[in-house]
Amino acid sequence: ALLLQVNAQIFFVKRSSRLFRSAQDLQQEHQLIRYLDAQGIDVPKIISAHHGATAVELGEWSYEVHEKAQGVDPYANQLSWKPFFYAEHAAKAGKKLAELHQAAKHYPVTQGRSAEQLISNQDLLESENIHLAISHRIQNSPALSAYFADKVLDETWLKQLSSVHSQIKSTMQQVPKIWTHNDFHASNLLWSDATDAAEITTVIDFGLADRCSAIYDLAVAIERNFIDWLVLAQGPDLYIDEAGLTAFIQAYIEQAGFSPELHILPELIKIVHSDFALSELEYFA
Repeated sequence: ALLLQVNAQIFFVKRSSRLFRSAQDLQQEHQLIRYLDAQGIDVPKIISAHHGATAVELGEWSYEVHEKAQGVDPYANQLSWKPFFYAEHAAKAGKKLAELHQAAKHYPVTQGRSAEQLISNQDLLESENIHLAISHRIQNSPALSAYFADKVLDETWLKQLSSVHSQIKSTMQQVPKIWTHNDFHASNLLWSDATDAAEITTVIDFGLADRCSAIYDLAVAIERNFIDWLVLAQGPDLYIDEAGLTAFIQAYIEQAGFSPELHILPELIKIVHSDFALSELEYFA
């Protein structure tokens, strides 16, 4: 990706391998972004070619062009799983995620994502038997089959996974579907400034967007922003940003209202990363 200045205007040019994202894949993503823009959500403005397409394929590459998004990025050097700098930022993010879900509620596209590489959805979580679903995913993927050829899935982990899954699968199978961001974390938001009073100016990076559910997207956002999983590499103590999480959840519910599926959130957070983790593994393998 690069920034390109034409006269006084700056554009964001993004190039992807066609094997990773075809022009069709990107245009599906852009259609969602433009719909959200029309609903009043602050998202990047996408530039169309003369023939109307918002993505083009040249050689091995797919290209897309956006206007430079408004705002500053105080979280540019933050990884996922690191907390917001301020609880006030977390509250603004919770309200914004709720607004995004409300805006997407009547988006008419009922087909899921066409992209097959590095995607995030709740397919595994909807399965009747998550162990079987993972086995089928591995068998149907040449990359995963090769990776697991000399490996065995850990039985203790599978039991824990299945135990948690049994408590949420019924809700995940029945919950209403909407198109969701699926990567809503601090560094995918731009801000008016870097202070604790800053406002969110743009929601960026819809590369993992898919037709899932609000509860899935909410769990992903919590998993990405408030639980510092990376510290487990240094020891058994897990840091949770309780102040930020409380502010985030309260702001989300104040905007979106209370929904019955929220009762599964504590269990869902434990395994919400499962599908994307397998997709990441497949992509890098």
